[in-house]
Amino acid sequence: MTKPASLIQVVVLALCFAANVSAEELTSTVVSFELDTTYDGADRKANVKVLEFDVPEGTKLPMMISLHGAFLNERIEFGYFEEVCKAKNIILCCPKSRAIAWTPKDHQMLDDLYEYMVANYPVDTDRVYLSGLSSGGNCTFDYGIQRADRFAAAIPFAGYLTPSVAEAEFAREGHTTIPFYIVHGDADFIVNVQSGRDANRILTDAGYEVVYEEIPNLNHAVPIYRLPDILDWALEHSLSGNADTNSGGEAEESDEEDF
Repeated sequence: MTKPASLIQVVVLALCFAANVSAEELTSTVVSFELDTTYDGADRKANVKVLEFDVPEGTKLPMMISLHGAFLNERIEFGYFEEVCKAKNIILCCPKSRAIAWTPKDHQMLDDLYEYMVANYPVDTDRVYLSGLSSGGNCTFDYGIQRADRFAAAIPFAGYLTPSVAEAEFAREGHTTIPFYIVHGDADFIVNVQSGRDANRILTDAGYEVVYEEIPNLNHAVPIYRLPDILDWALEHSLSGNADTNSGGEAEESDEEDF
């Protein structure tokens, strides 16, 4: 006679599913919408493309917000990340900048987008990540260090860290760090590889956790073949884990088994 499962076993199985939905690929859908926001004090709408998932009520998923390069758009950026995010059950959100490139005037829209996604999608706010290519990489650096309270990690591709933005943020009272995975090709003819090297040095010297990957013969591009490993690195990071690092403490040990 088969022994019935205990209540504890049932609960553990339920928690395993909720906490580890990435064990199997979920049903996903691609949607596009216009976000009501503001730009330079005026009302505007921003185009957004999202990879969403069908999940049980109460289940939360990590989210990646990824920013396109200059003269490109949210549809092209979405194409870089769609398959890897689908495989790893990561909500993917790609917005369009107001102008041809990202500027600090877009930061309000990104704030509004974050709030909209958290309010309307099953986002795990402990695991939200920021990435971007070229101009989007610049914004990932500058906006990322200014919003370390929202993003668990940042991944700029072929980007440039604005030194004045970094210096102002480092000097701000209550400043906290965010882990960075910086990717730059040594054959980049648009944003010289020295920009990636400089960003690595500046952030490392300021106490940030930084992984710097300089890819031989890579031009000004997202190395799609590297995304699975890079996103695995991102998923190892969380806001709560960053908070432990910034406070100099260690994460509390849990009696629960990791699955």
